[in-house]
Amino acid sequence: MEPVGDLRRGGSRLLCAKPLHPPDIPLRQVVAEECVAFLLNWRENEYLTLQAPNSLVQNNPYVKLGQLLAATCKELSGPDSRRAAKDLWEVVLQICSVSNQHKRNSEGRISLIKNRESTMGIMYRSELLSFTKKLREPLVLTTLLSLFVKLHNLREDIVNDITAEHISIWPTSIPNFQSVDFDAVAVTVKELVKYSLKINSNNHNWLIIQADIYFATNQFSAALNYYLQAGAVSSDFFTKQVPPDVYTDQVIKRMIKCCNQLCCHTQVAILCQFLREVDYKTAFKALQEQNGHDAMDSYYEYIWDVTILEYLTYLHHKRGEVDKRQIAIKAIGQPELNASNPEEVLQLAAQRRKKTFLQAMAKLYF
Repeated sequence: MEPVGDLRRGGSRLLCAKPLHPPDIPLRQVVAEECVAFLLNWRENEYLTLQAPNSLVQNNPYVKLGQLLAATCKELSGPDSRRAAKDLWEVVLQICSVSNQHKRNSEGRISLIKNRESTMGIMYRSELLSFTKKLREPLVLTTLLSLFVKLHNLREDIVNDITAEHISIWPTSIPNFQSVDFDAVAVTVKELVKYSLKINSNNHNWLIIQADIYFATNQFSAALNYYLQAGAVSSDFFTKQVPPDVYTDQVIKRMIKCCNQLCCHTQVAILCQFLREVDYKTAFKALQEQNGHDAMDSYYEYIWDVTILEYLTYLHHKRGEVDKRQIAIKAIGQPELNASNPEEVLQLAAQRRKKTFLQAMAKLYF
């Protein structure tokens, strides 16, 4: 086989002086797989979408998949993003479909057998997963993750959605839920995010996906670990403010539930302050709990909401806990929490307490 061509880096373009292969020699699948992975990893979307021979696109599954991925990545933020995404979605949906076969048993009755590896798609799901593990380009991996997360979230019995970037570009329904092997989709999401984090363990969006997977399966300590990792990598280990698109209200609420399930009730109350609107109901209920596994009064220095501190003084007075009440009163008396201070002073006080609390949490759960 002749070489692919003159592969020289010029800007971000791959200069292909010759066709991908001589027209009279069939392109071996293993060669196609490696070539397409190479082109995607080097962001050669233009070549895959505009210059790949049509015969290859129609007859080779890896070239077809590569072209659809390239087109989706190209249009990700553009007006045609949904159209490009729909084509890729339909191909992956077929790969993840269940093939039904009828078989007659020993008693002569006909039963329905579902094959895990669909023969309807352009390739098997195992081949798709193997191909994705040759990819290194973050945008391509993000696009695939986004697609599989969206497909996973369409499952009828799903309780907790997984979040991902660009989730809105994918179709919002599928024609036949029974035709999709959702168990296989769930496995693929787990495998793909695990692989992606091996490529880049500091991608906060991928860390959030991993955290959501653990949260959805009630692995609360592991979920909290990854939520904290996502915050840490996006804020230089909490020395800066965690971006609001990382610690959204949904993420904070899930962190709150994790702490609640782990019986760390003071941590719950502190995290309730992180929400755009402080959740006093949840905070007060958590502080009433007496079976906590965290050292309650040692966390008071991280509370900046005076209403919560005042509730603590009332609670300890009611219980006759004199020492703890004094710690709460001391926290209220900090000059920087004085309500007459300018708003920027109060904000600085809150940010300082957020930082030290999250750093303490990271040391605890990492």
